[in-house]
Amino acid sequence: MVKQSALLDLYRSRGATLVEHEHWLLPAHFGDPLAEYHAVRNGVGMLDLCQRNLLRFHGDNRTSLLNDIVSNDVNALTTGKGLHAAFLDLHGKVLADARIFCSTDFLIVDIPEPRKETILKHLRWHRAAAEVEIQDLFADFTMLSLQGPNAERLVSEATATDGLSSGDLVHMQVTIADSNVTLIVVAHGAERGYDLVIPVTVLPDVVSHIEEVGTRWSLSWSVWRHRRCCESKPAFPFTALTLLRRILCWKQARTDGSILIGVSAVSFCKASKPYRLGLRSTTASTRSAPLRAAASHHTRIRPSLSVTYDGIISFQGGA
Repeated sequence: MVKQSALLDLYRSRGATLVEHEHWLLPAHFGDPLAEYHAVRNGVGMLDLCQRNLLRFHGDNRTSLLNDIVSNDVNALTTGKGLHAAFLDLHGKVLADARIFCSTDFLIVDIPEPRKETILKHLRWHRAAAEVEIQDLFADFTMLSLQGPNAERLVSEATATDGLSSGDLVHMQVTIADSNVTLIVVAHGAERGYDLVIPVTVLPDVVSHIEEVGTRWSLSWSVWRHRRCCESKPAFPFTALTLLRRILCWKQARTDGSILIGVSAVSFCKASKPYRLGLRSTTASTRSAPLRAAASHHTRIRPSLSVTYDGIISFQGGA
């Protein structure tokens, strides 16, 4: 069954060309793909993230539950902050990428909607022991993204907020068109974009207000593939950096130069080639197996990466 965005009628009124992608009916472009590309590069592009799914975790054990099954250190989160992670099975295989956000009384997990059933099935085994309530927010909220060099100015005006945070995945409550909306900072190198979590009931009013303000900041509807145009070129070969960030979640750097993967400390050497990760925690022997498995899984996708099995994970990647 093909799923539809809550903004489908608006897309049709804007003359969008619709295509099916991962069981979703989504816009391929809005009549002028080149103009949409330039909007993201030079103005502001507004993108529909209807394929994302939010899960809310309640309960005293919510942090320990997620910390056991994702690749990053959820214990390090504080209220208003977020982090990137990946859900892993018992063999270290990646089930889905995720963003995890910490609020005072709950955690919000953002995952791709097509992976929701896989993640929920994976959670059921842990859920009974952890006594954590998991609420699916898919029917109640949707997400939009504002990307481009003018995104910060547009957001500041639309929300009447000055001094927006620059931290990646910092989130806060703001008001747009008299409606409460969650604003998430999404950092892409020197530029910042913003994701908006919007209640479905007020979506038309919020979109209308953003479009009205956006006329002063060269706002244009765009599509997801143009979001990558905002990202600056990485300093390291793209294939290796992608593996480090998305699979091993090279986001939580420590002062001693190591990174955290789950509860394990891992040293990272930025030599030109290869990239080397050395497990150096007391649980290295037990942690190395799932890490090697995760790397091996993605080596099959990106043949330019290589993995050694001597306790050191080595990545050989080209640009």
